[in-house]
Amino acid sequence: MNLEHTTSPKTVEWQTLCNRLGVRSAAEVTHIEGATYPTHIAEIDDLLGGGLPCHALTEIVSAQPSSGGSLLLNCLLESTQKRAGYVALVDTHDHFAPDMVSNERILQHLYWVRCSSTEQTLRIGDILSSDRNFALLIIDLRQADIRTLAGIPANRWYRFQRAIRQHGGTSVALTAQPIIPAAATRLELRHRFHLADLMRETNQLATELAVYPLRGGQALRRLA
Repeated sequence: MNLEHTTSPKTVEWQTLCNRLGVRSAAEVTHIEGATYPTHIAEIDDLLGGGLPCHALTEIVSAQPSSGGSLLLNCLLESTQKRAGYVALVDTHDHFAPDMVSNERILQHLYWVRCSSTEQTLRIGDILSSDRNFALLIIDLRQADIRTLAGIPANRWYRFQRAIRQHGGTSVALTAQPIIPAAATRLELRHRFHLADLMRETNQLATELAVYPLRGGQALRRLA
């Protein structure tokens, strides 16, 4: 959403601006919705006891092509837009395709950062992890070099996780392999979609996502 720059002798506070636009900050969304961030994908919300854990980093692995990573991203954007929040998407190697979103209004609630390297992605992620204006921070690392990701020190991920917890946000990292040691929850997508599925409705496809818990969450506690 673009706002025209105007000069005024009175400074408009951020909260006042949010109220006028009808949007909510990360702290407001998590306070209202509770300890979880609903994705409105039944498979995920049921596994995790209501949604993604707030104030935490969740890793979602798409190990195989067409397993539903882009579909999941679309659903997360739509869910946040419906709740009048904002999403920050940090996109490694410009993988996101805005023309594939199910609703153009979603783009008005999206802050999209296109990166050219894994290091740039991580640096931008570090900056945005401290920004309270975003209800959800998504870091898409599916196209990142796995050897580069494996070489990232664990303490860097834990520092990122602490920033998310301290500033009241919720974060999702999309990866091609399990790689983030600081992830409080890790899920894997295993369904195989086909080219013909592009003609189907997003809501219908979302019901077919096959999600397996690998770490954390209410589901693992039940299975233990």
